[in-house]
Amino acid sequence: MAFFTMLSIVVILSVSAYYENYNDRENMQIEMIQKLDSLLAMSQSALANPLWDYDSEAINDYGDSLFVDEEVFYVTITDDLLGEAYIRKRIDKANDDFDLFNDKRDIYYLKQKIGAIEIGLNGDIKRAQIKERFNKRIYEIWISILVLFSIISYITKTITKPLKRTRWGSTKISKGDYETHIEVTSNDEVGKLTFQFKWNGYKYP
Repeated sequence: MAFFTMLSIVVILSVSAYYENYNDRENMQIEMIQKLDSLLAMSQSALANPLWDYDSEAINDYGDSLFVDEEVFYVTITDDLLGEAYIRKRIDKANDDFDLFNDKRDIYYLKQKIGAIEIGLNGDIKRAQIKERFNKRIYEIWISILVLFSIISYITKTITKPLKRTRWGSTKISKGDYETHIEVTSNDEVGKLTFQFKWNGYKYP
């Protein structure tokens, strides 16, 4: 019985951990898309005047400011007349092997399209955090299992087994076998109960 109880608990905790991990991954996708959308919308507004005036210093300063966020992998700002106005990436894009979230938005000034901005976000940073949380959950599950196993083993040793011996002895005594030996293994309430049954067996032969 204890084994099946332990197995059920292990299955429930494991399924719960994997389900939470799945939800974390789904939420990560949503968060990255929302973050990318927010950065692009903000950039459309912030770059309208610098692109119209072709203020290269302001364009470069704004582009560099986006990299304060460690999840920003690359930024490309283009001017419709002059071509690329700003481009920067953290590593060689040809060697990337990660979850990339990227999108491109046009930039307008007085309803006239003057350029565009493209931003790419590195999803591996959040994915690593999710993996770390998952590993922590698994570790906590194993600790919980060990503690629970210890508790169940203690209960089985100090309560369940003595009660079974007492029940077996009382059954034998009730059938007239007054020479049945019931072992008393503790001095707690269970031990006292066992001793009482044993004493009754000797007292009323």
